[in-house]
Formats: sequence, C-alpha cells, structure tokens
Amino acid sequence: MQDLTIWDFVLLPIYLFALNLIAKYIRSRYAYDAKLIFYFKWGFRFKMFLAIVFTLLTNFVMRGDSVDLYYGEGKNFANIISNNTEKIDLLFMQGGEEPNSLASPGEKGFLMMESNYSVVKISILLCFLGFKKYMIVNLLCAFIAFLGSWCLFLFFRKQRPEHEYAFAIACMAVPTTIFWSSGISKDAICMASIGFLTLSLYKLMVEKQKPMLNLLIAIVCVFLIYHIKIYILYSYLPFCLYYLTISNIKNTNNRFFRVVLRLLFPIFFSGCIFYFYFYGDDFFSIFSSDEIFNTVSVTQENFTAQARTEESSYFTLGEFDGTLTGFLRMTPAAIGTTFFRPFVWEARNIVMLLSALESLLILWFTLRNFFSITGIRNFFRKIFTDSLVIYCLAFSLLFAAFVGVSSFNFGSLVRYKIPAIPFYLIAMILISGKTFTRKNKEEENAV
Repeated sequence: MQDLTIWDFVLLPIYLFALNLIAKYIRSRYAYDAKLIFYFKWGFRFKMFLAIVFTLLTNFVMRGDSVDLYYGEGKNFANIISNNTEKIDLLFMQGGEEPNSLASPGEKGFLMMESNYSVVKISILLCFLGFKKYMIVNLLCAFIAFLGSWCLFLFFRKQRPEHEYAFAIACMAVPTTIFWSSGISKDAICMASIGFLTLSLYKLMVEKQKPMLNLLIAIVCVFLIYHIKIYILYSYLPFCLYYLTISNIKNTNNRFFRVVLRLLFPIFFSGCIFYFYFYGDDFFSIFSSDEIFNTVSVTQENFTAQARTEESSYFTLGEFDGTLTGFLRMTPAAIGTTFFRPFVWEARNIVMLLSALESLLILWFTLRNFFSITGIRNFFRKIFTDSLVIYCLAFSLLFAAFVGVSSFNFGSLVRYKIPAIPFYLIAMILISGKTFTRKNKEEENAV
C-alpha cells in the first residue's frame, strides 16, 4: 500500500512556503545576532529536507510504524471524527478497548497501549492541519521537532556560548538523530518535548521569566513524555533538575552559603534518587524500581519476538531478568551498544551503514577525548567537577543503558537512542575543552 498521492506533492511547496514564513518570523527575533540567524536558517532547511527524505523512504522502501500505525490510524480516526463530530472525545480518552475497536484490522491491539495511542492523537490533529496527507503530516511534525532541537541548542548556548558552533551541530545536524525525528513517531515527539522542557525549566527556575507560560510548557512536555516513553523521565528529570538547582546555587550572593549548598546538595540529591528509585513505592508507586525494570523486561520480550522476523539486524546481550542486579550486570555492554553500534560490518542496508559510520565517529571522538585531547586524568577530573558535564553524561549513560538493555534489533536501536546522542556529544565537547568555531564565509559558501 502506498500512502503518498499526487496531492502530497501538490501541497508540499505550499506548506514549505508557509513553514518558511513562520521560520522567518521566529528567526527575526534573533536579528541582534547573525550567528543565531545562520544556525536557525540552516537547521530549518536541513530538517525540512530530511523530512521529505524520511517520507519517501518510509513510504516506498522501509515501511514501519510511522506510516502504517501512527499516520494510518491518525488518518483513520480523523475520518471517523469528520463523519461523526460526537466522536471528538476520541482525542481525550486513553488507549484501551474503545480506540482499539475502531482501529484498522491490521493495527488491532496496538491502540490498547496509551504510548501508541498518544502519538495517534497527535497524528489526528496534524491530519486535520495537513489535509490527511502523509507528506504534510511528517513536515509539520518535523517542524515541531526542529523547534524542540532549537530550544535545546539555545539552552546549551546560554550555559557555554563559546561552544555554540559545536552545540549547533550536536543539537541540529547529527544526521541519524535528525532523520529519525523527521516524521510522525514517538521519537520525534519525545525529542521535541525534551527540548521544550529543558528550556522552559531553565527559564522558570533560573531566569525566572514568564513563570506561567513556562510552567504550562513544562507540564505539557512532561505529560507527553510520561505517556509515550516514561523511562525518559526516569533518566532525564533528576539530572536536569540537579543541574538547574546547582545553577541557582551559583547565583546565590552569599559565598559561604553557596559553598555549603554546593557541598550538601549533591549528597542530598543522591540520597533522594536512591530512596525514591528503590524505596519510594509507598509514596509514588509508579516510580518504583520494580516498575522500571518490569517495563524494560517486557519491552525486551517484545523486541525479541519482533526480531525473529528480521534475523539480519537481530543482536542479543543476554536475557534480562527484570532485577536491579541484572540491569547493572548488562549496563556496560548496553551503553557500548547504544552509542557505538551497529558496527560497519553489521550494517545490512544503506540507512544502517550511515548509522554505523556515525557510531564509528562517536567512538573515535570518545577515544580521542580519553587518550589524546585531555588525557585520562583530566578526562575524569572534568567529568566530576563540571555540573553541566555531569548532567549531560549521567542522563545519556542512564538512558543508553535502558535502550541497550531493551533493544535487540539495530533498526529499533538507531531510532530509540537518538535522545541520548546530543547530550553525549555535548558532554564530550565540554570534556575536550576545545572551542570549535564557525568557518569563514567563503568556506561556508563552499560547503
């Protein structure tokens, strides 16, 4: 089945023009800084290009959840609501029996899970905005994901403006990260939510700007991530809040008070994490370690069953038994797999080969940092003395452990790891201590 029609290509230039006007309006807010305009302009163009590529590939070459489940059911439910406006309540209910009963025959069972149905509900809204055309739905979703990446870039630029060029690449120009967040999918929505959440929390807690607006944005982002990929919250929020609290401490005027807080807060924070992760069932049962590891274990079983039909991309790190001990035992291999695999010889198609080459570059950058740029001693010293590095590295490593343990198919792995990639690269950039700068105008034009 092909979901692209001639109308997708007729509407494409119209929507590109409209999104470009919106992008120009947003870009005009940064007229005071030519560099920001440059990053925004090229980040937007790259994202729109990859959204078109993503649409063509997923429609004609490698069909999957984006086209068959999320867009397909979004279009299906949009038609149901169009034909019977009383069904508008489908946008406000959770996944379960009723949405599943209305699903297309081939997608029965998937809408029992709220994580899938949440994306379908967003797809329904985008279908109404995009005349139910797959190309346009992907274009709109990609634009939202780009704005999330832009927010993430702005946040890190505020922390270390001397690294803005490298941050722009890490947030908006890593090919597989941008590609897999360029269509209607869990990955695109979660990437956008992380970016908006990070900047809104920073403005709320540190800059104290527009508290009501930023609180609302943060709540919406947490709501989306909670319902789509809850383990991102387990991995991300503690370390993000840790860094933002440290930033507030640094702004305290009393030097003695600032030193005491910096000494006591990490101990207090670590104790809270330990307590709520492993003993907090009575207070907030959903955050118990049993729930986390059970979710990972079930996910692993699902991937294993799916991977049997795709033997060429299947891999295994061993069976996960759903316990903390089992998780810790598999963590080193899981982290290495997430960041550095697939290896070049494990690639079975051109998309996988590009991901393998990207993983090879990340491995090279890591080893170069460890042995050459900083030296082993400075490498670890920077990790433990820079709160921004702690935040980025702790989140990316914990998230990589969850993904590596639960993913047993390279096709899934390269998609699910993308939230960790910008943070890991930024941590490596900060550890290297090297300031990357833009090339001159002639070199930019040549590129």
